[in-house]
Amino acid sequence: MKSLDTKYDLDFVKNHAFETMEFYLPGCIDKNNGGYYQGYLRDSEIYERKTKDLIGTTRFIVDFSLLELFQKSNEYLELIEHGLEFLFDEHKDRKYGGYFQRVKGSNPVKGGRKKTYSHAFVLLALAVAYKAGLHEVGSEIEDIYELLEEAFWENKYGLYATESNRKFTELSSYRGQNANMHMVEALIAIYEATEKKEYIDRALTVAEKVTGELAKKAEGLVWEHYDSNWELNPGYNKEDPENIYRPFGFLPGHQIEWAKLLLILKRHKSKGWLYKRAKRLFSAALKYGRDETHGGIFYTFDFDREIINEDKYYWVHAEAIPTAFLLWLRTNREKYFKLYEKFWDYSLTNLVDSENGAWYRVLSRSGKPKEKKKSIPGKTDYHVINACYEIFRSYQLE
Repeated sequence: MKSLDTKYDLDFVKNHAFETMEFYLPGCIDKNNGGYYQGYLRDSEIYERKTKDLIGTTRFIVDFSLLELFQKSNEYLELIEHGLEFLFDEHKDRKYGGYFQRVKGSNPVKGGRKKTYSHAFVLLALAVAYKAGLHEVGSEIEDIYELLEEAFWENKYGLYATESNRKFTELSSYRGQNANMHMVEALIAIYEATEKKEYIDRALTVAEKVTGELAKKAEGLVWEHYDSNWELNPGYNKEDPENIYRPFGFLPGHQIEWAKLLLILKRHKSKGWLYKRAKRLFSAALKYGRDETHGGIFYTFDFDREIINEDKYYWVHAEAIPTAFLLWLRTNREKYFKLYEKFWDYSLTNLVDSENGAWYRVLSRSGKPKEKKKSIPGKTDYHVINACYEIFRSYQLE
């Protein structure tokens, strides 16, 4: 096993995960309506008590499940079960299947659309809860997978469609890679939980399509937006470059996140292209997206490799840290280890709120927090906790 001679060793990353979640605990537990409170100001004051988003609910379940996996003490099982109860009782659409995106109080918002992205996080939450010991969710994993198979899987393209109406009878014409990326994340997790080969095979199929076939249409990089025939939509949201959910341009963060997923896939599938593409996507993200003046990684750049959005998002850096670490484990090259340390240095200096805890969501280019809100519904610092756990388990596995 390689020596981990750094202040950012396994003890550090484990402690950082638990310290980050101290920002949310115990105040995040909604004892009145169930689930978790999801909107927080910088000092952890809750600004949103009624609305619960499916992404926030599932990401909190992931967070607490990962904390349980860190120490296997049964200490977090009650918190996980609290979230699962709300997920099944309030988010679940018992009439048409799937899950409602939003719940206000204890009432689902029934007019919203059903999204592959959101259901990928339901799968991920259940998979990690299963790993943490809650095996009773196994049947629900199978049910959701089959639902997505029927409602969103486009066998002709080997990819998942993005969204539909509530009844799953009408697909949107928009297609996006982001939902597919998180489906790969979820599929890997449910394979690791259940050891059912169909899940890892599907993950490989989707990963090959996005980082191979589709990337060839976008100069070798992962583009975000497509039409219903999975043809590139190069102008999508060009007039709205700061759209945080479907931004125009290439996202360095998604090149990095794909690189991480390809490296994790390599543990289960011995395909040479997995490592090669991971290395290429990570290198491109840093070549075109890194801020050499102020440090950190920009949010988006265009086809001319010009920066569009100079903001620094927490999740991008939280993904860069374990990706650099995984590349170091695979190659033993010092440059990746130095990047691992450098991304931690930047994050602790700029993104981590050393006074109040947790990570700021978004910074200006120079590193100043841009919002009074520390955590909007859906953040939960999931990327941070996931990054810490991936480093922890990868070092032991590799």
